Amino acid sequence: MNLSSIIKSIVLWFIALIIAIGFAVALMTLIRANFLTRGLDMRVPVDQTISICGMAAFLGVLITWKWLSFSSIRNRFVRFLLTLLILTITFGAIGGILVIVNNYWNYEGPDRIVEWNLLFHGFYWESVNGFYSFALFIIGEIRWQVLLVFIIVSLCIAVLSPMRITATSTVKFGRLENTD
Repeated sequence: MNLSSIIKSIVLWFIALIIAIGFAVALMTLIRANFLTRGLDMRVPVDQTISICGMAAFLGVLITWKWLSFSSIRNRFVRFLLTLLILTITFGAIGGILVIVNNYWNYEGPDRIVEWNLLFHGFYWESVNGFYSFALFIIGEIRWQVLLVFIIVSLCIAVLSPMRITATSTVKFGRLENTD
């Protein structure tokens, strides 16, 4: 690798970090504002779930950025749809996993044993409940603003992520075509 490709890689990952931080902050702010405008109280579990949404959004953008390199030869519209799909799936999966980890860390059941067999002593149902509660929390919070943030971030990732142009490819009307 030469110096210019290393610098290009660093700059692109810096752009990905900026997008990830912006997405996490925007999503957390929208969900928190939605709770406050409806007059709901911000209990500790709700605040923890909103923080988990921010972490899941941050990690979801970074994973989507990396996975999008596998479709780097596709046109921008296909990359946008793929980005929206990957971002939605990774956000939900990472959020569910973080809720399970949070529940495991804060488990206060009668059989609190810090061992691997805790999964078979009641924590399994607690983790399933946590995963589904995160999914319902997010589905309940879907407003047009949240959908718009997902679409804008997916569009930014699709446009700003690197495209791979091979020696036999040409760019016509914004899409890559193979000249072989």
